[in-house]
Amino acid sequence: MCQLVSEYQEKEFHLRQAIKRQTFYPKILALAILLIPSVPTLILHGPLAWLGIWLKGLMMASPFVLVAGAAWFQTRQYRKTRKGRQAIDALKLRLPLIGPVLGKLSLAKFCRALAALYKAGIGYAQALPLSADACGNEAIGEGLRAAVPRVEQGEKLSEVFRRVPHFHPMVLQVVMTGEETGNLDTMLDKVADYFESEAETSIHQMTVTIGPILLILAGILVGIRVIGFYTGMLDIPVE
Repeated sequence: MCQLVSEYQEKEFHLRQAIKRQTFYPKILALAILLIPSVPTLILHGPLAWLGIWLKGLMMASPFVLVAGAAWFQTRQYRKTRKGRQAIDALKLRLPLIGPVLGKLSLAKFCRALAALYKAGIGYAQALPLSADACGNEAIGEGLRAAVPRVEQGEKLSEVFRRVPHFHPMVLQVVMTGEETGNLDTMLDKVADYFESEAETSIHQMTVTIGPILLILAGILVGIRVIGFYTGMLDIPVE
């Protein structure tokens, strides 16, 4: 059992590290874009003038920051309720581009946890709610927990999962095959590997796409600052 838990945690760690690696470059570019407009001021006029520009910018943006902070606080309070978590997580799954990735990651975590619990000899009725908690998405997890009574009544997992919202058809096929062949844990591990690989590939594709866009945006900002600098130097006041 300890070995299974260790293997599960190790795979979860590797998945989190892979996501961090894939998203590191766009984060650096986004930070650079925020800093670029104020770099000429820092070079030409020193840190005090640079700090003054940032303070002025913060003061001008303060109404938007307050509105965003209030919205964030309300969302956080709403998420503390079960209904709020379900609504927000369901919304995440519907987001363009990122939604399918989040769905695959959640199902990968669920399949991995269910496989580990099944290997440990834990029954479906006990393993299902624990695996639902491990999936990391309340919209999917609530549907899985609601299916526990049908599992306790002896219904097959493949039939139960068919009624769970946001569930991928591939998981249904894998579970059905695993029930027929008797190697459900192996099949679940394989589908978890597949979803993790698909999610990593999707994240990599998004970062590869976003990277050049951010670079172009950074180049445009640099160009605007350079043109503004030389235009200011050549601007001769007319008496």
